[in-house]
Amino acid sequence: CDAATMCQWENATCIYQCQYRHTNEEDCDTDPECNWDDAVRRCKNDCTVHNQVVDLATRELECSTDATCQYNETSNMCVPKCETSYFDQATCITDGRCMWDPIGMRCATDCQFYDSPSVCEIVADGICGWDSDHDTCLRDCEYRH
Repeated sequence: CDAATMCQWENATCIYQCQYRHTNEEDCDTDPECNWDDAVRRCKNDCTVHNQVVDLATRELECSTDATCQYNETSNMCVPKCETSYFDQATCITDGRCMWDPIGMRCATDCQFYDSPSVCEIVADGICGWDSDHDTCLRDCEYRH
């Protein structure tokens, strides 16, 4: 399952991600683990399904292996990634976890939510930089205003 990009773990069972299980809106919307994304016209995973897992280590693992989700270590909850939730600036900036990347023309997770230098600089795709004086991840100059 780990090697198959179209699969995910759910309750110790390897299953297809929603985008590979359903090809139309009607089927997608009847599956409680999925949501239809009108912007890209495809089915995607509903990240909240992972929050039903009681064991936090398993919840984090399942959430982290879901390409459309990210694990929030503060709340111990699985939430949708900004990158897969919003496709225009107007809706992106309404979510406090997200910021608009004007160069890449995409929604991205706000730098403040990255808690290590490696994640800040690698995962944030050049949008963020690590401030070692304050041990925090900040937006690079061109993304601050």
